[in-house]
Amino acid sequence: LSLSLSLSLSLCFLKTKIKKRVLPIVIDVGTDNADLLNHPLYFGLRRPRLEGDAYFEMLDEFMRAVLARYPNVLIQFEDFSSKHAQTLLDRYRDHHLVFNDDIQGTATTVLSGVYGALAAKGERAEDIRNQKIVVAGAGSAGMGVVQFLCKAMVKHGLTEQEARDNFCILDADGLITTAREDVSDFVLPFARREAELADASLLDTICHFKPSILIGLSTVGGLFTSEHLGAMAENCDRPLVMPLSNPTSRLECTAEQCAQWTRGRAIFAAGSPQPDASFNGREIASSQANNMYATHRPNPDRFCDPLSLSFSLSLSLFPHA
Repeated sequence: LSLSLSLSLSLCFLKTKIKKRVLPIVIDVGTDNADLLNHPLYFGLRRPRLEGDAYFEMLDEFMRAVLARYPNVLIQFEDFSSKHAQTLLDRYRDHHLVFNDDIQGTATTVLSGVYGALAAKGERAEDIRNQKIVVAGAGSAGMGVVQFLCKAMVKHGLTEQEARDNFCILDADGLITTAREDVSDFVLPFARREAELADASLLDTICHFKPSILIGLSTVGGLFTSEHLGAMAENCDRPLVMPLSNPTSRLECTAEQCAQWTRGRAIFAAGSPQPDASFNGREIASSQANNMYATHRPNPDRFCDPLSLSFSLSLSLFPHA
């Protein structure tokens, strides 16, 4: 059922600083899964998924109805498809109190992790502008992280294009470059311009780009191999490795694998809980960097500054790194 109903929302009714009530809502827009449509026990709408203008008109009607009844409501979007998630956030964010957990919650926590890792290495927050970052996963969560890290780099002095040039984004077909014809609008600004690197593998991208940070939001368990992490350790004295896919079976690598394959030099944070690892008799802390709720201000029309929130969270993410 969850495969077809990818539109879920939580409505939080705000009367004071404290969240008073939460109402989970699932919106059925149909499914293209033939097995579900033909299953006798399927109780969703037996029709193809709603797409195009009709999809957005339906969401617009829903948003108008909710806001008319509950003008101070906070609407959280959860598990929307990649092609709709960012579009819906941009569509409503300037006149509705909305929050996308996959895009904004994950991004806030990852930026916190990057700040925390920099501190663990004796570097400053502004040194984020010097980081080269490879991200495996170009869905809504992956690109939400990329966009947020890019904003942090701009805040610390880079131009937007200089910040974008610090990223390599890969999907199932390899490195995304401007040579591709079907790049999504929200990915295109981060597509690499080097034509010779079109669809390069993860290993080739790491060896060429020499990143200091490797982030996994691919949902492909075991994607990061000894070759990948070994190359990370060769290019950076203390790389930050963040396999953020969940559940645990989809982690790109485990804490123990990361410790062994980087010879104990990596700083590690995962999207699912991992036990501490060890290398040559030394215990290496394993941190968890999963989604969090980026809390609102007392003024219901505004969120707290996520960049400031990320910086404060960074103090607790890597206490023993």
